[in-house]
Amino acid sequence: MMKIDIHLAEIENLNSLVAIYKSAFLKHNIFCKSSADILAYLEESHKDNLMFGGGYLVAKVNDTVVGGILVRKKEDIWKLNHLAVKKEFRRQGIATQLVKRALEIIKGLCTNLTIKISVSEDEKGLISFYEKFGFKLEQTLKDYYRPGEEVYVLSMNNLQKPL
Repeated sequence: MMKIDIHLAEIENLNSLVAIYKSAFLKHNIFCKSSADILAYLEESHKDNLMFGGGYLVAKVNDTVVGGILVRKKEDIWKLNHLAVKKEFRRQGIATQLVKRALEIIKGLCTNLTIKISVSEDEKGLISFYEKFGFKLEQTLKDYYRPGEEVYVLSMNNLQKPL
């Protein structure tokens, strides 16, 4: 069994996420841009969320970044964004470990919180994945990311900090 290390990204880890995100999010408005633009976005969103206890988490196997997720706070709502794992490392529990670690971090920081995830139409299969963690489908939005496309918003509400 391979050892998977999940930790808060260091700035130098973000460059490794660029290729992962470009291959995972083919239609995403951000990840269709140049590698330099994507890296600038990753660095900015990472730094913006570090002050709240969030930022990018990376999954490493043998010191190689194989996946990531953004833990971000916007007003009183926490969001999980950009969950992706390198194709050759999928279906090995890495995404599950990234989400579990993200939830542990958020629950450790605050009480009575709401966490949201948006899933685009082409990622609809992820709804059941997130439901395993206790997320519930809250609403469907039309034309949110791209014209003619639906986005599914899942949420987890009123979580309590572990004792």
